[in-house]
Amino acid sequence: FRFFDRMEIRDFMAYLSVIVNPEDSINLERIINVPPRGAGETSIEKLRVIAYQRGIALYHVLNAARDLPRFRSAGELEKLHSLFEKWREELGAGALLSELAKKVLKESGYEPFLVKEGSPESTSRLENLHEFIGSIQEYEEKNPDGDLSDFLQSLSLYTSGSEAAQPDDDALSLMTLHNAK
Repeated sequence: FRFFDRMEIRDFMAYLSVIVNPEDSINLERIINVPPRGAGETSIEKLRVIAYQRGIALYHVLNAARDLPRFRSAGELEKLHSLFEKWREELGAGALLSELAKKVLKESGYEPFLVKEGSPESTSRLENLHEFIGSIQEYEEKNPDGDLSDFLQSLSLYTSGSEAAQPDDDALSLMTLHNAK
């Protein structure tokens, strides 16, 4: 099971992708209810329809969720939209990528959700996310002028290239501390 194929890593990459590109409805749909925000498939479908009718990205509908009749998760989705706006501002103001990633992990509710869950699996998932943030720190050190978009692009090149590749004796392997035990 490759590190970048893990659910929590893909979720977190989706958060970062939406920060870079709010028009990325595919990644937004992936994490709109991660951690749970009360937005089930029916709610998400309502948002999709409105986005389509208005000709706008799903992201922009989050901010108008209160306008929808009987939409219970509206407050949570508007809060999520506000968080994305805040993170986008911080990124634009030159925040360190690793510091921003730590904020996203906490403020999104993902880290508190995993901590509260408290299972061995959630603990392992949290360790993986911290390791992923470590990879962001390494990227910052090696690429002082790199931005979040560059980082995500380098990951997508790595992950898409590694999917087709066969294991190689000279290949670099990334494993979690949990898996190394």
